[in-house]
Amino acid sequence: MKRATIVIFSIVLIAACSTKTAPSLSKFPYSKFINIQGTIDIALNFKLKVSYRTTATEPKCMKYNIALGKSVSKTHELDYYPDIVDSSYTLKLPLQQLKPDSECAWKPVMVSVCAASKGNKPTQCSSVFAFRGIQDIDDKTVMECDKNGWCFNKNDDNNGYINKFNTAYVLNITRRLTSQED
Repeated sequence: MKRATIVIFSIVLIAACSTKTAPSLSKFPYSKFINIQGTIDIALNFKLKVSYRTTATEPKCMKYNIALGKSVSKTHELDYYPDIVDSSYTLKLPLQQLKPDSECAWKPVMVSVCAASKGNKPTQCSSVFAFRGIQDIDDKTVMECDKNGWCFNKNDDNNGYINKFNTAYVLNITRRLTSQED
């Protein structure tokens, strides 16, 4: 009887942990945005990825992390591809694509740049901007990316925190040459 109770409890626990609450899309995704503009090395292409996190602590807005041994916020990511003309681009990045006033209260937490050599799909992503309620960003951010998509922020004193929205930020993406490409 004890074994059957454990099995039933396990099934209920797995079912409860696997319930999905799909994020709701906002009717006004551009009510909060940042314009990203800049240049990119002609040998590269890229996308920007916005990561959202739930801020509500209801069980359906959390997921259990076995490694941490506790429940953590759910996350959701959305990709945006800029139109690149020659080596310049501009992209209006919506930051309320997911409803902030939904029951799980989705908030954008980070923007990552995902780069690859021209003709390849960008898969490696590196964080470039974070939304943490403080402002600590230079006028221009320069990310240096290799042909495999690994990117590094060249602004040593810039941690990429943003709290000013509905404005423009410059992000230039340069190519890091390896010793084999010199």
